[in-house]
Amino acid sequence: MSEVEIEYCVPCRYLPMAEETSHALLESFGQRIRILALRPGHGGVFRLRVGEDVVFDARHDQYDVAEIVRRVGARLDTAAVE
Repeated sequence: MSEVEIEYCVPCRYLPMAEETSHALLESFGQRIRILALRPGHGGVFRLRVGEDVVFDARHDQYDVAEIVRRVGARLDTAAVE
C-alpha cells in the first residue's frame, strides 16, 4: 500500500481540484492507498506524489483527472512489483 500526497496552492483556490483528484483516486484505488494527504501550499503549486515519486506537477503537465488517475495506477502497479 502506498502513500499519496496532493500539494495544492491555497491562494490560487486549487482546493476543489485537490478534492476532485482525491475523490477520483479513492474511488479507483481506495484499497491500495494507505494514506491520501492534502497538503496546503502556495506559489501556484499543484503536485501529486506517490511515495517519493512526483507523478504530476502542474508546472509541466496539463491538469486532467483521468491522466492523473492513470499515472497513479501505473505507479501503484510498479510499487506492487518492487
